[in-house]
Amino acid sequence: MLIPRKTLSSSIICSQNVLGVIGREFSMSPVLLSSPTPKRVISSLIPSELTSDDYFDISGNKDVALTYGQASCNLHWESVYSGMRLPFPNKSHGFFYYYHPQNAPLFTGGLRFRVCPSSDPSTFQHGSDLLTRNGFPWELSNWSIAFKNSCRPLKEELLKSGLVRSEALEMCERLWLHSNCQRRTSNPIPTIPIVYALKQPFPITLGQESIRVWIAKDRDLMRFSILTHIIKPFNKGPLAKGRILSSTPKGSANGSTLGGEAAHVSFDVKDNKLVLQLLSIPQGYFRKMKYMVGARITFRHGARNREVLDILKNSPYNGTFVDK
Repeated sequence: MLIPRKTLSSSIICSQNVLGVIGREFSMSPVLLSSPTPKRVISSLIPSELTSDDYFDISGNKDVALTYGQASCNLHWESVYSGMRLPFPNKSHGFFYYYHPQNAPLFTGGLRFRVCPSSDPSTFQHGSDLLTRNGFPWELSNWSIAFKNSCRPLKEELLKSGLVRSEALEMCERLWLHSNCQRRTSNPIPTIPIVYALKQPFPITLGQESIRVWIAKDRDLMRFSILTHIIKPFNKGPLAKGRILSSTPKGSANGSTLGGEAAHVSFDVKDNKLVLQLLSIPQGYFRKMKYMVGARITFRHGARNREVLDILKNSPYNGTFVDK
């Protein structure tokens, strides 16, 4: 699954449990927390092995300290451009668990949080994953586990428990390094969606000037950018030069859609051309979007479009996703 604009946005801080050292707060230069954050000890990250003691209420917390085996982790929900952390939403009570989708590349998956109505582990199957503002599941991705030095203790624990395969993390490293991605971005891990199949949903933040994704090939990642009016929410009025003015639907932050509201789209094929299909839109934008849900939107085609089309048409993971 792919992480939307900040499909990989969660920040994680991991430190070894040695002599009761307090977990460190995330920053460019880590510092000790000014006050201890209550630690939550996880006995298992496997849904079938969860106990009532693994049930936590993290609502309203900006930092959540976890202990798994010998690793301590301090993580949060989301951050805004200023670096300010947003607290976990209300009713964020449930179980942390490790998730890997079926019929998907090894690099997919990560630590998620399943919201459940009670501490009875049998309610796990009836719960739902905690979401980010773009409508996709919150996740500590394999990419973060593989690349963040501060997450090395957790990485070792996950490998030791067998939850994460070493091949999965090696694939993350190989794809990222072989693609020279680190020279194209200042981020140590991907922060835009990685698409590996047709009909695979991914988010686009309303009001963006363009859509950028990574296309996963066998041995590397290819950066792909397109311009399309699908990201302009309104048929007419108040959108001007990418800015949404006074009649922005209720819930948008500071008169713009940069607060995280996102439409969900996927790549598809129409008349042997690559198109975008609009899968869903945020509440409040019904009948205000230029396109209706279900529409297949064309965009300017070029040499790279044909290459992307060939990659996705020949993906072994096609058929994993179905039309909504």
